Amino acid sequence: MLAYNVHTRRLYASRAEVGALIDSLAGDHDRLWARHSWPEMRFDRHLGVGAVGGHGPIRYTVVAYEPGRWVRFRFTSPRGFDGFHEITAHPRDSGARTCAT
Repeated sequence: MLAYNVHTRRLYASRAEVGALIDSLAGDHDRLWARHSWPEMRFDRHLGVGAVGGHGPIRYTVVAYEPGRWVRFRFTSPRGFDGFHEITAHPRDSGARTCAT
């Protein structure tokens, strides 16, 4: 099954503030992941290339990480999930608004 799913959040914050949210992923003070809607994201170590974990039954490995800007996860399970999941920060308009996707 082919799936392409994009979630966008418009945040009225600086790129540095949004980058700090990305960098908090899966940590004790994670302020970005929607914990109220999804199981918590957890890894076997701090967020960085090679970290292994996921959320609930969805498992993945961090394959790319640019602190403060972008992280990409490669799915490892469940069976049939072949692809990636990523979170990026993009400046919007004059740069006063930043978007996390």
